[in-house]
Amino acid sequence: MDILPPIFIVCTRSPSGAIGKKGGLPWKRPSKENLTWFRCLTDSSAVVMGASTWKSLPKKPLYGRINVVISSVPIEGADYVFPDLMKALLSLQTKAIYIIGGQALFEEAYRLGMVDGVYEIILKSEYEGCDRFMPPLPDDFDVHTKLWESESDERWFYSYTFKI
Repeated sequence: MDILPPIFIVCTRSPSGAIGKKGGLPWKRPSKENLTWFRCLTDSSAVVMGASTWKSLPKKPLYGRINVVISSVPIEGADYVFPDLMKALLSLQTKAIYIIGGQALFEEAYRLGMVDGVYEIILKSEYEGCDRFMPPLPDDFDVHTKLWESESDERWFYSYTFKI
């Protein structure tokens, strides 16, 4: 049996965990620094997302990454489409897998117990009317979180929590 690559969740959320509103982001477009951080983190790896996350991307596919969409119907422009998360995770041969949304995929990944770490950009503001939220970390994740502030923007900070 092949060894799975490391599997991470990557998201941007409010302090209360809000990640979406009416099929999109509740905040304005991410900053250039956020996009650069995300691109460097996920470069040359697989990014796995649900169909709604795929539809919400302003530019498709995400350049320099293997774009994987979880959907029961074909998705134009995706490198791979799988009917469920488990099939995708077991099929991908890459240096790392990053699950980038949405809420249902995050919940499924935690339920499967296959997430090795969570990278988050945590905004410092709350947003009204949100209908999608980051699920709480599973019990087997370390409560100690490494945080660092943005050097160019006081509105958010980075966080990484890993499985123990």
